[in-house]
Amino acid sequence: MNADLIIYNIGQLVTGKELPVKDGETRMENIEVLNNGYIAVSGSEIMAVGSGEVPSKLIKFTTKLIDAEGCVVTPGMIDSHTHLVHGGSRENEFLDKIAGVPYIEILKRGGGILSSVKATVEATEDELVNAAKKSLRRMLSYGVTTVESKSGYGLDSETELKQLRVNERLKLEQEVDIVSTFMGAHALPEEYKDNREGFIQKVIELLPVIKERELAEFFDVFCEEGVFSNEESRKMYIEAQKYGFKLRIHADEIENTKGAELAKELQMYSADHLMAISEDGIKALKNSDVIANLLPGTSFSLGKDYAPARKMIDEGV
Repeated sequence: MNADLIIYNIGQLVTGKELPVKDGETRMENIEVLNNGYIAVSGSEIMAVGSGEVPSKLIKFTTKLIDAEGCVVTPGMIDSHTHLVHGGSRENEFLDKIAGVPYIEILKRGGGILSSVKATVEATEDELVNAAKKSLRRMLSYGVTTVESKSGYGLDSETELKQLRVNERLKLEQEVDIVSTFMGAHALPEEYKDNREGFIQKVIELLPVIKERELAEFFDVFCEEGVFSNEESRKMYIEAQKYGFKLRIHADEIENTKGAELAKELQMYSADHLMAISEDGIKALKNSDVIANLLPGTSFSLGKDYAPARKMIDEGV
């Protein structure tokens, strides 16, 4: 079969295929990289991948040829945990972070998530769309073609829905695929500090509204000391399951709150962060289909320890 498109003269073609484990190696350590590679595409499918000269049988008169000029070519990358839609910025907190001020302390001062909430509430929907487009263009230039995008910088019904509507607009207007997540339980608003149950109920009441309007596929909670407890998180997740949401969790990021164990219990799609995961948490994940979704950029930004990635891989997570 002839190809419709051929990309050739690729300096390094990263296929994403894991190579067989050899003596002295461990899982997820080596992927296949082809030098002087080519890719042949027919319709929407890759029909051939190889090194060296492109076989003549793949080329027809109408085949589009792209000379990659020695570049690196990879599959489209997936950024599987983002808070893409937000207003404002937090660079003013950087000095506190490098001075060692704990993130939860910054949050108590009205910084962190809460500072982004204030800016997002004040931003118009168009302003949020334009800011997100700028981020997506940068991400696409680095090879990211699919992005998970959470709400959670509203913490009120109107702004949470506004963020999710922005996701829907981006799906129509951008070349990057968007997967939408409702994360109304990202922090506890100041006005609810003495009424935790009241806020949790507001999040639960939004679930059928979002599902009816088809604004999100996933539901996520920040299960963390000083934010939402394991039991509070479980309550919201059980309600989300009733409406058919797929589940993800911000788990064991700063303190161990047994988020990984909760992810296994409720058969979630992913447990994210996991910098403070315990041995029991690793054991729970290895005996489940939950994906450990690690975010080293968060560890770097907060000055925290990195998640034990190699240990988790070796354990079979």
